[in-house]
Amino acid sequence: NNIEGFYAAFRQHAIKAPLMNQLFHDVSGSDITLCHGDVDIQDNRSPYYRAGVKAAVLPMIANQGYFLGASSEEMRHAWQDHHGMITGDDADSDQSRQAYMAEVFMAEADGATFAVATAYQLREAGDASAWAFFSQSDYHAPIAQAFEASLRDAGVGEGDAPSNAQWRDAMRAGFTAWYEDGGFPAFYADYNAKRIEDRADTT
Repeated sequence: NNIEGFYAAFRQHAIKAPLMNQLFHDVSGSDITLCHGDVDIQDNRSPYYRAGVKAAVLPMIANQGYFLGASSEEMRHAWQDHHGMITGDDADSDQSRQAYMAEVFMAEADGATFAVATAYQLREAGDASAWAFFSQSDYHAPIAQAFEASLRDAGVGEGDAPSNAQWRDAMRAGFTAWYEDGGFPAFYADYNAKRIEDRADTT
């Protein structure tokens, strides 16, 4: 059907980025599924990941850059969940407030940096839409700028293949920018305020 065809096309396009190709390989055979955008919320237009049911909810968005960028970030959260890196949303979790938020920040910083790196790879493969979207995003632009600056400072030009060390340095720069240069920490602190109010502080 149209929905299955849409997600099949998304996968075929996304795996032009080696990072996404590896991600899909890593989660193959798992319980993780791609779901239509309004499976939970009627007329939802925002991609998100639900750890409790292992579902990446990816609405069919006309803006290709937004769709590719946001969907790669949510698929990274699926990867994190597959590897046991997401536990804080468990209602029975005994995590403290500080441990819960540290996990949220780690997962979100990793997800956003992964998405920026994927957008960079897609741009190198001929599709600059996700990179253009992130470059104009108030939240992601500092990550994209730090990521690209790290590669540029290392002498990596357009069309050059970064070494593993150069790639790690660029990822580290993007990860750091998530904490230092964007609005993400404040956003997620506010977003999770209700979720942590009944949790104990770390002693």
